[in-house]
Amino acid sequence: MTEGKGCINANCSLSLRTDGSVCMCCMSNERIKKENGDPFIVGKDAIEDIFNSSHLKKIRKSLQDGIKHTACIHCWDEEAAGRESKRIRDNKNFNNYLEENSIKILEVFLGNTCNLKCRTCNLSSSTQWVREHFDLYVDKDTISWEEFASAQKEQMKMYDQDSPFWKDIFDKMKNIEHIYFFGGEPFLIKKHWELIKFCVNNGYSHNQTLFYNTNGTIWVNDEQLNLLKSFKKVFLTVSVDGIEEQSNYIRFPTKWYEVHENILRWQEFKKDNKNINLILGMTISPFNIFYIDTLIEYAKKLNIPLYINLVHYPEHYNIQNIPSYFKDAVIEKLSPYKKENEYLNGVLKFMTSQDCDYDIWRKFKETVNITDEYRKQSFSNVFPEIVEIMKNHGDNL
Repeated sequence: MTEGKGCINANCSLSLRTDGSVCMCCMSNERIKKENGDPFIVGKDAIEDIFNSSHLKKIRKSLQDGIKHTACIHCWDEEAAGRESKRIRDNKNFNNYLEENSIKILEVFLGNTCNLKCRTCNLSSSTQWVREHFDLYVDKDTISWEEFASAQKEQMKMYDQDSPFWKDIFDKMKNIEHIYFFGGEPFLIKKHWELIKFCVNNGYSHNQTLFYNTNGTIWVNDEQLNLLKSFKKVFLTVSVDGIEEQSNYIRFPTKWYEVHENILRWQEFKKDNKNINLILGMTISPFNIFYIDTLIEYAKKLNIPLYINLVHYPEHYNIQNIPSYFKDAVIEKLSPYKKENEYLNGVLKFMTSQDCDYDIWRKFKETVNITDEYRKQSFSNVFPEIVEIMKNHGDNL
């Protein structure tokens, strides 16, 4: 089970989303539903019932039969473009689960508690986005700020301290071998640290691998560091979408120097703890596609692997929808770096696998201008090379 039929994630994985809904994995775009069509919700529905649902069984059967199920469209798109998808990567990495039919891999998007509001993010994944989204995109005649904020809080209550979700997930830990923590910002979720401590105290941690996606702004305390030492392996992916002012712009209101200092601290911690693995994760959008080389050089200087991820949705942040002249400039600049990063060639193939939809490109520019005005930022000042390329082709913001 590699490039061909099937997907390990269908056999042994669940992805619990910030809104409480559940998918097969983080790349899947299809929520798992009950027989009546309602989505399963963690805290209300048992994890075991979701895993054994008829909906998920149908997805498994389709994949095993070599049918490209619509739940997996993002992986099919990447594979069609020549990029190694999550399906292919995970089939290679977890091939020991080939015959599994139980939950071994758990992805947990622990609500939307976060201290940043990144450009390519949204209110479902960050509390910092809630007010801005209301101010910019909500019809004030239909709902008040108090009503909107209350509705958002209600939507995330399945991850509250007293939610039944936590007992359910604690009970599952004995058999879980790989746990992915997303956010929000997972290091800010207090209950998650209780879960980590529970795994250590019960002796599960020695057979477990943790995966974190962290924004790099949070440094953990000594007790928490000691807990991480007890796990079989810990993979820390620090999200870095640019350096210096580009970082501050894209991952607002990041202070780049703080992120850089924390990366160095993780490097130092890693030296004495061989179970710790440090990775830089760059999520590619029209903001930073032209500057991948900057991150490649930064990662090489620190001797840290750089993983390159793609934005599929919303469409105006998908690099397939940048104009052809922009794509040509990107290819000319980045082609010399193909051998420097194993993911870059797949990213460029994905970018050029579809022609630009200019209505979507206009949506990108409109969103940039609206957000710039609200945040008192300037795309032109931070990305002057892109603006110059646009002007040379009669395009502008």
